[in-house]
Amino acid sequence: MEEPVDLPIRETYLVIHQMPGREVVTVLEVLSPANKHPRGKGMSKYERKRNEVLGSRSNLVEIDLLRDGERPPFVGRVDPHDYLVLVHRGWERPRIWAKGWALRDTLPSIPVPLLRDDAPVSLDLTQAMRLVYERGAYDLVLDYERPPDPALTADQQEWARQVSRPNRPA
Repeated sequence: MEEPVDLPIRETYLVIHQMPGREVVTVLEVLSPANKHPRGKGMSKYERKRNEVLGSRSNLVEIDLLRDGERPPFVGRVDPHDYLVLVHRGWERPRIWAKGWALRDTLPSIPVPLLRDDAPVSLDLTQAMRLVYERGAYDLVLDYERPPDPALTADQQEWARQVSRPNRPA
């Protein structure tokens, strides 16, 4: 038997503040499955937070590294589109910068906006993911024998087999 427990949803994100007043300059969000599940509390909570940031002068960077779930709404088309980054600059709304990429592509570097007169900081997602993977010891926790969810297409499966083969001399 199990007791139904309504566990709190705790999402972590990064906020860049301007000092000394601690005004919020930029919010960076890496979307989670809870943020993207249409019937979950996490999505409605994230939408409220997103709307609050978009209703301010702050910048918002949304990094979606999940192939499943509903993406944050935006107008326009980005191809290819397995993964997506949206950069909302507070002074350019409603215009946004969007970058999509396919499973096979290298993760891009993305511009993180600061204050209007400041140059954006480049965030190398490949390096960031490598650091998170190593420090989080994900090689010990992830089961690479299980098929991915959502499933890969036949073409993606063949590509994944090729890139995951150990490099052994013939």
